[in-house]
Amino acid sequence: MGGGSADCAAVLTMLNTLYGEPLTKEELLSLGATLGADVPFCIRGGRCLCTGIGDILTPLPTAEKLYFAVAKGKDGLSTPEMYRRADAVRDTWSKPDREGYYNDFAPVAEAVLPEIAYLRTRLTALGATVAMMTGSGSAVFGIFETLRQAQSAAEILREEGYFAASCESL
Repeated sequence: MGGGSADCAAVLTMLNTLYGEPLTKEELLSLGATLGADVPFCIRGGRCLCTGIGDILTPLPTAEKLYFAVAKGKDGLSTPEMYRRADAVRDTWSKPDREGYYNDFAPVAEAVLPEIAYLRTRLTALGATVAMMTGSGSAVFGIFETLRQAQSAAEILREEGYFAASCESL
């Protein structure tokens, strides 16, 4: 979930701090956008509506605490390949499901890696109120009503052989 982008954002932020902050926050965000679409979000942090290719950020108000379980199988997906596949079927992109949650990449990614659909279904069966794929894949997250439910789901998925963890929102 934003691994390379998060690393890039951390390095840019660290260098800016070490050199006495020669770049303003907006300049840092702009530089980050030239290195990766998700880098500005990883620099800004918090809750944002991300539009464009993920580089146009609109801050959102702080939400209530949320509890997550995140799971992933052993196989991953190539982000550039997922963009190519998604662009080829852009007119069939998904519509929001419950409470406006959706991910346009999900049908494309699930066609390549059906395990993603399984994990969404499994997280829901374990009590998630919403379960969906992250970004261009291949991790899947579920939102739970309590931290204990999220921890239990992650534990069960680990026992089933998946990489899984739980956390609460900041």
